[in-house]
Amino acid sequence: MVYIKVRETGNIRKMQRGIVRTLIDMFVLRILNEKSACSYEILKTLRQQESSYFSPSLIYPLLHDLELEGLVVSEHIALKKRNIRLYTISDKGKKTLSDMEKNFQFLIRKWQKCVNLNISAIA
Repeated sequence: MVYIKVRETGNIRKMQRGIVRTLIDMFVLRILNEKSACSYEILKTLRQQESSYFSPSLIYPLLHDLELEGLVVSEHIALKKRNIRLYTISDKGKKTLSDMEKNFQFLIRKWQKCVNLNISAIA
């Protein structure tokens, strides 16, 4: 019996991580849908809009994964003092972002219905 509870908790944690990762992917794609940006600009925007939760150790692997999935493309730009990588959302990334936003809106509407039903049952 205890094993099942641990397993259930593990599955819930995996689900939570998946939801959080999807939301962060969506935030980054939304930023890049507005304009191309380097990782520092993306991190700065996330921190301003969302929270200080975001760190370079989270953003760099995420951008790498998004690039491997073909959702963003990057190019190296040589500046006077250093080189930067400029990220741009791809057509596939734009389509994925649109699908993510539609799915997220659908889930929110379903959640609101569920909450309203539960509130109605209590009243």
